[in-house]
Amino acid sequence: MYTKLVIFVVFASLVFALPGFAQREGDILYNKEITGGINFHTNGGLIGGAQIRYTKKLARGEYKMSGTATPGVGATTVLNIPNDKVFWQAGLEVSFIKNPKELRYLNPITNNTYIAFKKNAMFVLRPQLGLEWVLFRKAEEDGVQIDFILAGGPSLGFLKPYYIEYQYGLISKFEAYDPKVHTDFNRILGSAGALTGLDQCKVVPGFHLKTGLSFEMGKFNGNVTGIEIGALVEGFTEKMVILEPFDGLPPVQNKQFFSSVFLTVYYGFRR
Repeated sequence: MYTKLVIFVVFASLVFALPGFAQREGDILYNKEITGGINFHTNGGLIGGAQIRYTKKLARGEYKMSGTATPGVGATTVLNIPNDKVFWQAGLEVSFIKNPKELRYLNPITNNTYIAFKKNAMFVLRPQLGLEWVLFRKAEEDGVQIDFILAGGPSLGFLKPYYIEYQYGLISKFEAYDPKVHTDFNRILGSAGALTGLDQCKVVPGFHLKTGLSFEMGKFNGNVTGIEIGALVEGFTEKMVILEPFDGLPPVQNKQFFSSVFLTVYYGFRR
């Protein structure tokens, strides 16, 4: 709820401020930029992930891509770039996904915490290709530049087994949570480290598409500072099991398709 509220407030503030952003514009004096940032989204926790991106300007003119649709017949696709406001971009995102029903408990004896019924921790790698259109240019040394971004690509979903410390009499063991075995919350002493079980990850392929608005607020043309706000949809070839209660309890919904609203704070360089 906290992440959703922050994203909504920032998005609303920027939308109402749009008329002022376009009051004065300068020339686009760069051809390439590299940025990195941290991500907040409605399917994650306080910090939802990170990204790195390379962007390059497309020169004016026509870009022809030829192929063969049928034997003996040529097919040509033409992309027309009418001005210097279009860029292409390539990037990589890592995003941590949570189930909204996750509940963290505290063991009063060990003071360690664990998430009830958590079968897997989920994170996603997203290689991306896309286009970026400059809607409003900023002045040379000041102002705000607004870009529209459309990008997508494959998704690699990783399901890492969630390890807990479970008590058996006078001893305890670190084990991957199993709803058929670990049925007594009083014997769960806490969770293991975040890296435990990383070598047992299951990889599930998928695809994603995102669209957003970038608000670049750097004061100098050599630096890039800003935020990006948008929406993302994503699907995988199977359900991503994050929570799994033991028998006798109501089932928990695990999704195959996800949608989210995101906010990314980024910084970088351009030339």
